Amino acid sequence: MKSEKAIMPMRCVNANPGKYVSIITNFGCHYTCPECIVRNNGLKMSETDNFSTQEPLNKVLCKERPEWVSVSGGGDPLFHWKDHWSFYEGLFHTAERRNVKLEMHTSYLPDSPEVQDFPLNWFERVVYHVHKFDDLLHVKRKFGEIVRVVFVVDDNMTEQDVLFIAGYVAGSKEIDELSFRQRVDENYKETYHLHDLLTEYHKKLWWYITQCDYNLYFHNGKVYTKYTDIFTEGSNGLG
Repeated sequence: MKSEKAIMPMRCVNANPGKYVSIITNFGCHYTCPECIVRNNGLKMSETDNFSTQEPLNKVLCKERPEWVSVSGGGDPLFHWKDHWSFYEGLFHTAERRNVKLEMHTSYLPDSPEVQDFPLNWFERVVYHVHKFDDLLHVKRKFGEIVRVVFVVDDNMTEQDVLFIAGYVAGSKEIDELSFRQRVDENYKETYHLHDLLTEYHKKLWWYITQCDYNLYFHNGKVYTKYTDIFTEGSNGLG
């Protein structure tokens, strides 16, 4: 499997700084995240087409000129990744061609055997979705990438828990960025646990993410402006 970046012609430069296109994958999942929005709300989406990441994505990137392309999912993007290598080859080829930065979102920790051979060196940022403080002890920088950790705010999390996590990350040489995001309940409603504290120190000690459609979403050759539309049969794809 190819893991080194090839030298390819750059096109569609002059990216829009800070703009994201989020690829939403569905390769299945380990379903071990207790706050899983997909499982807890019974959301369903089509399986990812392994060959949907070249020409359709290429057109979207040329039109939108994002700075970043993130890979996340209705299931973990690295679940059984070897079975979907053609998807990643297409992604790497297209990202290099369009001169965009790549960001990976995963709930696998860096020392998980499931992802040991995956070429994370293609990603300028890796975002680890963690669930408890001890997970932070396993987060290691592998090749010089930006490392972010994200916690979903559990209903049992206290202010002391949040500040303890923030203090650890501030002193870590392995972790660069910290985000907290609110849990979405089984009725697809955002909760607001510790909202005042998280808002007060947003962009100071951490990033606080509320439920909102921030990006353009790409799934199986179509672009969506609302995340929930991806899970609706016959939804209004814009691509």
